[in-house]
Amino acid sequence: MYEPQFTTIMKTSKFLFTIIFCSFTLLMSCNNEDPMLNTDDSIQQPRANELISDSICINDENGDIINPVANPTSKGTETDITPFSSDNVITVVGYTAKTYMKSEVTVFSKQPVDNRLSPYVYYIQDYYTYIYRVTIPHDATLIIPSNFDETWATGMQPDNQSLIGYNKYLISQSTNGDVYELRTIIREISYNSSGQYLGFTSYLPFRVGNPATDLIFKYSILEIEW
Repeated sequence: MYEPQFTTIMKTSKFLFTIIFCSFTLLMSCNNEDPMLNTDDSIQQPRANELISDSICINDENGDIINPVANPTSKGTETDITPFSSDNVITVVGYTAKTYMKSEVTVFSKQPVDNRLSPYVYYIQDYYTYIYRVTIPHDATLIIPSNFDETWATGMQPDNQSLIGYNKYLISQSTNGDVYELRTIIREISYNSSGQYLGFTSYLPFRVGNPATDLIFKYSILEIEW
């Protein structure tokens, strides 16, 4: 007499178990899909945003970088530099070589000094190291400024790109003379962000002018008499 009731209970239990199992499976399926959705929304998208913020350089109207992470530009005056207030200063203009460094997207926050460019337009700027090679007497000392006036027609120092000016590098030494390179970093804009040629090249910072005719390097040579 209890068998029909037992059978009914078993059927009901199987039904409830099926419902619970299906619900659990569906729940697990949703939980497995959520991380994938979160990966797309909370990981991939921020990566895209980080790429934009990291790869786009913001310039002011003078062509100086004003990204928040950039250090303030150190400014000095040429009159502060004793070796360069005498007649022993050697001034050279232009450059003897340049080497490519990298490229990045840039935008101007205001109308650039170079009116061929526009604000809020994305451009590609290429970084180059501009070089002037000099030879001095063997064992003499090459002296360059320790500070640079903000109007000096030069790029940024390779050793610290937040500083105006250039650095010296010893290339070789021999009895015929010691060879040094004076190096500065200049950015060039020739293309928009789509890779279309603008029809001209603009050099940043704009105080550089045209590196071939306006870039200035100054140095002096200290020889010790024995």
